[in-house]
Amino acid sequence: MTITSINLPKMSLNMEEGTIVSWLVKEGQQVQKGDALFEVQTDKAISEVEANKDGYLREILVQDGKTVAVGTAVGVLVDDLAEQSEELKPVQEEKAKVASIEEVVQKQLIQIKKSPNAARLRISPVSRKLIAQHDLDPTKIDATGPLGRIVLRDVYREIDKLQKLEQGLVNTEASLEKVTAIRKAIAQNLTKSVQEIPQFTITKEVAVEKLEHSRIEMNTFSSGESRLSMNDFLIKAIADTIAVHPKFNNYYIVKNNEHYIQNNKSIHIGLAVATEKGLFVPVIRNVEAKSLVEIMQERKRLIEKTKQGKLSPEEMSGATFTISSLGSFNIKQFTAIINPPESGILAVGKVEDYLYLEQGEVKSQKRLNLTASFDHRLVDGADGAQFMNTLEEVLIKDSWYLF
Repeated sequence: MTITSINLPKMSLNMEEGTIVSWLVKEGQQVQKGDALFEVQTDKAISEVEANKDGYLREILVQDGKTVAVGTAVGVLVDDLAEQSEELKPVQEEKAKVASIEEVVQKQLIQIKKSPNAARLRISPVSRKLIAQHDLDPTKIDATGPLGRIVLRDVYREIDKLQKLEQGLVNTEASLEKVTAIRKAIAQNLTKSVQEIPQFTITKEVAVEKLEHSRIEMNTFSSGESRLSMNDFLIKAIADTIAVHPKFNNYYIVKNNEHYIQNNKSIHIGLAVATEKGLFVPVIRNVEAKSLVEIMQERKRLIEKTKQGKLSPEEMSGATFTISSLGSFNIKQFTAIINPPESGILAVGKVEDYLYLEQGEVKSQKRLNLTASFDHRLVDGADGAQFMNTLEEVLIKDSWYLF
């Protein structure tokens, strides 16, 4: 009997672990090469994993809802269910190992937190003094120092908690909830961005009276499913602007303490999309070669897949610049965080009517608030100003073309 281990594949460059969402076949069920075996949630999306050969699903090693590292055996595929083999013992041992991980971790946590008496606790000298001054019980202090040592920040946190309890400010019924893989990835990526990228921002109000007129006019000739949005024009305008200032299409890369600038040829624009599961950034590729209609069609396709949770890793990677819009949430202005290794991100507010004076006469004009964040390692302030000025020139032009 031929036995094949079904391992959790590495589905993106930064993927380290994945969560089994659901098995799509049952134990004992026959499958063919290319059939979807299970769904896995990575740091980017929920994807299907397919069988790489014909056979039967002999055993499921990792159940729905469990998170395991890349390369972990999650199931067993055999070519004949009737036969038994000694070769199954290693994968059965793997199943027992995976199943016991959470139990072992919980036992270790309990052993660390429980202590027979204060004398056996690891406490730094200065922390011990502060504990005595405030008459605290050290066994009730959560230790975060090396080897479970109670350090000053732990004592101060306990003091702060007790003070808030006295004031009735602490919710003693609060509980911890493990974050999803997607939320964890967002946190790690944006923390890395803020810590490693020197970012500067430039804000500009752009008159979009002509653009809005063109958009409304174009939409009168379109059906409800093919209507152009402001984002379609912005995606096209950013690509046209990057074509004039190509350095904004580059990546700043650090490898083995060596610093490089990666010159990207094609312009790929990411569009931030908020969902109940978190923030996703599907990527519209080769925007420089696309018309407004093609951009609109691709945007709608990607947003629909985003809402369904069916974006592939390839559809969320490779962006050279990103747009994030909160205009539909009635937000005038905000600052967005760069998605590494991109050169920048454009934060788009809502369109508003502005009153202004022209030769003593009060007039009204529709304006759009744009705030761009740039990577100062790639471009300087003057570069950013020129980029925004060119973007404005593109947006206020007299005519736009569907094709």
